[in-house]
Amino acid sequence: MGSILKIDFSINTKNTMLSCNISNRYRGFGIDKLAMNTKNNSMRDQGNREAKNAHKRYWRKNLQIMTILLIVWACASLGCGVLFADWLNQFRLPFTGFPLGFWFAQQGSIIVFVLCILTYCLFMNALDRKYQAELQALRNHNGH
Repeated sequence: MGSILKIDFSINTKNTMLSCNISNRYRGFGIDKLAMNTKNNSMRDQGNREAKNAHKRYWRKNLQIMTILLIVWACASLGCGVLFADWLNQFRLPFTGFPLGFWFAQQGSIIVFVLCILTYCLFMNALDRKYQAELQALRNHNGH
């Protein structure tokens, strides 16, 4: 008889963080001791590895989404509002008469930023649901 780690998987949608709470007080995570035989240790280790791999995939995808959206925002704010403003000023915004480069520098980059935030929220909600389902399947598979 030995002891196993109780693994609790959760996704905090407010902070968009995927967490794997490994209940182990000795390692600083918080631990429940359960009786088990040595044969089940490999199942626990495999579940822990799969959870860590899921967390890495989740975080990698999160960074990919953030990088793409920051590039879009940088292109809209720096590119259209500063670098290409003179060229864009040859075009006028319909019904306002404002030069397009001026509009991007004053309003467009802010609107693009707000749209990037909205897009990030939508993508992260979908990503959270996907990985929550994956972690729930891992939890069910490991018998927790």
